[in-house]
Amino acid sequence: MNNLKIGIIGNGFVGSAISHGLRHYCKTLRIYDKDKKRTTHTLSEVFDCDYTFVCVPTPMSESGHADLSLIEGVFSEAQEADAKCSFVIKSTVPVGTTNNLSLSNKSLTIFHSPEFLTARSAKIDFISPARNIIGYPSNLDCHNKASPCFEKLNILKDFFKERFPGVPCLTMKSDESEMVKYIANCFFATKISFFNEMYLLCKKLNLDWGKMIAGVLSDGRIGTSHFQVPGHDGDMGFGGTCFPKDINSLISIMRDNGIDPVMLQAAWDRNLTVRKNKDWEYEAAAVSNPIDRRFE
Repeated sequence: MNNLKIGIIGNGFVGSAISHGLRHYCKTLRIYDKDKKRTTHTLSEVFDCDYTFVCVPTPMSESGHADLSLIEGVFSEAQEADAKCSFVIKSTVPVGTTNNLSLSNKSLTIFHSPEFLTARSAKIDFISPARNIIGYPSNLDCHNKASPCFEKLNILKDFFKERFPGVPCLTMKSDESEMVKYIANCFFATKISFFNEMYLLCKKLNLDWGKMIAGVLSDGRIGTSHFQVPGHDGDMGFGGTCFPKDINSLISIMRDNGIDPVMLQAAWDRNLTVRKNKDWEYEAAAVSNPIDRRFE
């Protein structure tokens, strides 16, 4: 067991997966959520930890951009409370977010560590990662061995290595770690749309989809995930609280930077045509909902 005190803000599927995976590997675990039923400690007590994981939603706004109001609210309260912990953002955030939060809250140490979880198997995914990633903001001197940031970064890295022996732990700039998450999620979303399109063609040509997919997946380069049509929920395409908001966020980021998101837009358009249950339109964690503003 490690002697670190670990805090978690937001006890939804990400926060609960982290608490499940770390509770026996740290000295103290404190959880705060605006839903009192999901809370074990006050926000002040969570701020008084060694490392606090921030796991709040970043839903899609009307423009398609990520709504960062919840995560900004966390750091506003942390600044006011003079929080002493180092923060680890697990929420999916646009490139530059961790840097901007670090510059706006210079008394706080903020890292970004993307999660690679699926909602239906989040706890299993967390304890069996392919890799862990820690991103550090550019305004912190994390390469200087004499700096506090260097020490905090390496303590966190050692904690991950101890908890997940044999699993690579990569460090990079937070801009890069943020982009890693978007690339991964949007690749999987695009892969789903591609296989849905191929499914439609195979059905039109009266081809056996099962035999077709068995032949395709025999090539190990393609991978054996995100090919099911219909998906695990019985519907076509992709839904839920992650892929729809993340692909729209990256589409918006690309347009903001003068790049036409032809491929991602096509993947999203195909999803809109095949998906019956557009659950992202009413899931609070997927789309901005001014009525229900809570950390979860």
